[in-house]
Amino acid sequence: MIKAAATLKSLQYRQNSLTDCYGRLSFGPVNPGQGLTIGNTLRRILLNDLPGIGVIGAEINGVQSEFSTLPGIRESVIEIFLNLRELIFTPTATCAQKVKQTKPFVYAKLNSELKIDNFPYVVTAKDLHIPEYEFVDPNQQIATILSPTAAENFKLTLLIGQGRGYQSWKKLPGVPQLMDQRFFEQFDSTQTNSKSVTFPIDAIFMPIRQVNFTVQEHSVDGEYIYFEVWTNGSINPFDAVKSAAKVGMKLMTACLTTLQDQQVYLDESKLPETPNFVQVNYNKMESESNFDQIFIEQLELSLRAYNCLKRANILTLADLSQQSFRDLMKLRNFGQKSADEVRAALSTYGIELKED
Repeated sequence: MIKAAATLKSLQYRQNSLTDCYGRLSFGPVNPGQGLTIGNTLRRILLNDLPGIGVIGAEINGVQSEFSTLPGIRESVIEIFLNLRELIFTPTATCAQKVKQTKPFVYAKLNSELKIDNFPYVVTAKDLHIPEYEFVDPNQQIATILSPTAAENFKLTLLIGQGRGYQSWKKLPGVPQLMDQRFFEQFDSTQTNSKSVTFPIDAIFMPIRQVNFTVQEHSVDGEYIYFEVWTNGSINPFDAVKSAAKVGMKLMTACLTTLQDQQVYLDESKLPETPNFVQVNYNKMESESNFDQIFIEQLELSLRAYNCLKRANILTLADLSQQSFRDLMKLRNFGQKSADEVRAALSTYGIELKED
């Protein structure tokens, strides 16, 4: 049994750039056999559960297709979106708690006082106006403007949110409804409507880029865990490991909850024989009341089936439960495969399509 208290120490810190930080840390001593368990736990939490900030949507003036190009702009729309995904934020001291509690996302726009006199001009993060957050690297490139006309017409709006890990835009809270699902709709180049479209962007919230650890055993002290942590600059590696430890402690708090023990003695000979699967019984009257609050995005359908349902104004599970198999087959571009997919997805919620 190890008598010395385990401590976390920073052995090395190196900042390769504003968005690339490296730290080497040690934790120990711990009892033999505990090093691998603790190391794996902290590594998974560091990679998956630490909160971060990222771009979840963008709108460019006059752009209705993510595959289009802008006159006088060197980058294509997709290249601009990829640059936006790389922006790294940290909350300001005054707004961090407020934004986290009251706003699922905030807006950022190009600074209205921005004056461009020399061309080509590289639009960087510092040209955006956003009081709630700060940029780790204000010089991160967004787009290159080549002419005065392009500078006058280039209007950019960002949606910035908080989250954990990597999240597809379909799973971001409130984003599918906000975007009106126009991102993957077919684009008709002959349309004359110049209204801009807000495009959702898969969010990268992870502040940790990479984590390695090794366990070394000492004959006297026990085991020591050595961590190597690479971050995107929004958090110090030492603080990241401490935050991961706090998350782990919070997850395990449930094991310390004191509950009143109730001993129930059963005659095993009278117990019914149970199958080797779990049967889920749904109370239809109780569950239907919540179906109008569950949007079809939760079904994670294929793109074709999803867009067909949206065009038919079928938005929630309650709307979908009112359709029959034949009704779905009548929808435009909706085939047998899509109908089978919808029926299988509904079965996970205990819903069946109406009988014809």
